[in-house]
Amino acid sequence: MDENAFVEEVERAGLSRRDFVKKSAAVGLGATALGMLEVTPALGAGLTKVKWVSPRGTLDVLDDFNLWVPIKTGYYKKLGLDVSLSPGDASGNLPQVASGQVDMGYPSPGVLTSSIDAGVPVISVWEQYPAQVFDFVLPSKSKITSPKQLAGKTIAVFTIAWRSIVDPMLAEVGVNPKSVKYREFGASWVQAVALGQADAGLAWRASARS
Repeated sequence: MDENAFVEEVERAGLSRRDFVKKSAAVGLGATALGMLEVTPALGAGLTKVKWVSPRGTLDVLDDFNLWVPIKTGYYKKLGLDVSLSPGDASGNLPQVASGQVDMGYPSPGVLTSSIDAGVPVISVWEQYPAQVFDFVLPSKSKITSPKQLAGKTIAVFTIAWRSIVDPMLAEVGVNPKSVKYREFGASWVQAVALGQADAGLAWRASARS
């Protein structure tokens, strides 16, 4: 079924936005079809409420700009949606998604795959950037030049929950995750690396500048 025919079927059926997302995932369609569907607010019944949980739910590192902009500009409401974005945790709140407490979570690829491996019944329907978005930050005088050299090293993290992010990164380059030691430093984990208290730290562009 092509996207135009699918959207027409959805409009005839009067599906809710949540049902639409489930159905589009089942037939292998992506966000393009979602954007094609012009919805009057639930056919006169008001806006469809969608609870979206982000690991942050703030603009601290601008990671959620693509969610906040359509909320603030009213774009979601034009699609018939009343979207609320709340702060979550590093797990992407996938257990809450699976139980129906919230509609959508926002996990990193590593957290998603490890959750599915653990039996959490969720599916991925969209990814902002379907590639590795995390890096490692090193002390300025470090002799490490490749992630492969992190075997046996100490890695600084904000919380041990970040292990589900780092472990797949290490495995991807051939490093046994069990060979590294994780150290929790809270919000000062990057500064701890700079002070030489760890060999490396999990990072992304914004955190490396903090």
